[in-house]
Amino acid sequence: MKTITLTYIFALLLVCCINAKAILSAESYKEDPIDTAALLDEGNVSADDISNYLNFQNLKRNIPYYGDKHLDVYYNKSNVDTKKKVVIYVYGGSWVTGDKIKYTKVGALLQRNGYVAVLPDYHLYPNGTVEDMVTDIYNAINWTYNNIENFGGDPAQIIISGHSAGSHITALTIVKSTLKLKNNGITLQPLPYIQKAVLLNGPYDGANNELIAHALGTSVENVFRDLLQLTRKNKSKSKL
Repeated sequence: MKTITLTYIFALLLVCCINAKAILSAESYKEDPIDTAALLDEGNVSADDISNYLNFQNLKRNIPYYGDKHLDVYYNKSNVDTKKKVVIYVYGGSWVTGDKIKYTKVGALLQRNGYVAVLPDYHLYPNGTVEDMVTDIYNAINWTYNNIENFGGDPAQIIISGHSAGSHITALTIVKSTLKLKNNGITLQPLPYIQKAVLLNGPYDGANNELIAHALGTSVENVFRDLLQLTRKNKSKSKL
């Protein structure tokens, strides 16, 4: 009788510990600080974007996932025990612009409809090549597979979605890893199981003149915007 009682108590304590781990694990992930002033200077997000991002409650922000890259996880903080479908969303922006903060409403909509949403950032040109972008998304998918259970997500039900340049990078990541092709000199291994890929408005037939002109035009626009901001800053300093 004593042995049975001790076994029962041990089993009860084990269950309690597992439940406590499930509750605490999501909160234990590191959130890197966000420089909102720098984000506004870069011009990829607005003050409203930042406000929406900081005010949404069911969100773990700016988790490091690979090198200096970060991702956000939108999840139901009050229920991580029931495993939910997961959506990884890769935003677009002509390979030269974009920020995960700008897409808070996408993550929030998915979370409110019963999903766990993962929004990663990735290198943008000219700070990174397309191969750098593929490396980032490849690692974001693997991070999600290995960690999403802690946020109430089901790693067996991962959907990946992208828009525009995000669709192109996602498709390239899936193809390269499936065929075990090299990326940045490293042979990519097949990704974990992905239930669905929902790719929107992406270019899949190689670069064409219209696509190149669009990307270069966006890049030039960003350069002139940065020069204008720098000129304004220098004028402000000269008045002091």
